[in-house]
Amino acid sequence: MTSYFGVDHRLVAAGGVALACGLTAIGTYKLVHGSGGHGHGHGKGHAHGPGVSFGGKKDMFFNFHYATPESLRVFDCIPIEDLDAPTRIVNMCIKHWSQQKQAGKDIPSRAIDVGCNVGGFSFRLAKGFNEVVGIDMNQDSLDIAQHMKEKGGREYTIEVEGEIKKKVMGVVPKEIDRSRVTFMQADACNPPPNLGQFGCVLICNVLHHVEKPRVFLHGLRDLLVPGGIFVMVEQFRWNYGDAKREDWIGGQYIDGEPVMSWPTLQKELSNDFELLEHCDTNLIAPECYRIYLHMVVKVSAWRRK
Repeated sequence: MTSYFGVDHRLVAAGGVALACGLTAIGTYKLVHGSGGHGHGHGKGHAHGPGVSFGGKKDMFFNFHYATPESLRVFDCIPIEDLDAPTRIVNMCIKHWSQQKQAGKDIPSRAIDVGCNVGGFSFRLAKGFNEVVGIDMNQDSLDIAQHMKEKGGREYTIEVEGEIKKKVMGVVPKEIDRSRVTFMQADACNPPPNLGQFGCVLICNVLHHVEKPRVFLHGLRDLLVPGGIFVMVEQFRWNYGDAKREDWIGGQYIDGEPVMSWPTLQKELSNDFELLEHCDTNLIAPECYRIYLHMVVKVSAWRRK
């Protein structure tokens, strides 16, 4: 089958568009508007009590955040390292923040997970930071994240084949101090002033969904102390977001020539941030035993000047 942009469409034949527009699998329409779902990945829902199984896409997203790579890898043909993208992304945050501290920079051990969804990335950040704040506009997702903070685990359902399903337990690893993490409902484009400043900001699949991407980006400077680290995970799917075409950062033709997002983004951030590292990486999340949803995202780490 044909492969486009490095993504094998055998992996995304069923449900791939929904994930590519919403996951990071890795909450953004919700983050900004309070309905729908993107970012780390969530969708519409209703209020649920702690421990209630959501089923469907909701459990798929939860699975992505809290299952271990070993439990996700049902078949040996799937590279296990590609199933642990959340840890790889968070490790990039911790690595660059630690390097700044070792260089003598006075930056706080505080991190913020923008569009935290059900909180899996936030808890991983607590391995390296004394305080972590996860913000999102989707209260359903925040309720699950808060439940994981209080209880440390939650049962959910994964599809095997047809009507065959399996109950599994998602947990926050015992070595993580859950008390370090706080979740709150907040608009990423207009965060409450009492948040203060952070040593690290993590943003997963948020940029292409906000209405004013440039305003959003430049507002990040105020969240970070000088020398602070900003890590972005992005798909650049502007035509699936809320920004008008004139507000896109690339992904369009100008004077008949294609203008790509990554070089445009670098120019946009160059006044306030120094690029430290970037790479293209796989995000793979299972929908069921034989359907894995696959994205190739740009991950970049920046230092506030």
